[in-house]
Amino acid sequence: MKRIRVSFILALVGILFDMIFVDMTYWKTGMLWFWVGVFLSYACSITAIVLTFLKYKENISDLDFALQLLSFIFSTFNLFGTTLAVMAEFWGF
Repeated sequence: MKRIRVSFILALVGILFDMIFVDMTYWKTGMLWFWVGVFLSYACSITAIVLTFLKYKENISDLDFALQLLSFIFSTFNLFGTTLAVMAEFWGF
């Protein structure tokens, strides 16, 4: 199903934004792009989770089920990692 594949791609894009912008936490030279990255990471991950749990009528294949599960796991870990990066920025680590 197309929705499941889009959810998986959004989860991967969210992880990409997290990996790129979490390094900006330690730059200390303006935080605009850090917050843009945090927003994009959260937006992609939350959208992926919402698309993962939307109801669908037809049966899904094993590959789509695996992608759905991976999408949820990647998005959850991405939200957790981004939250830790934001907390580290506020605490001064």
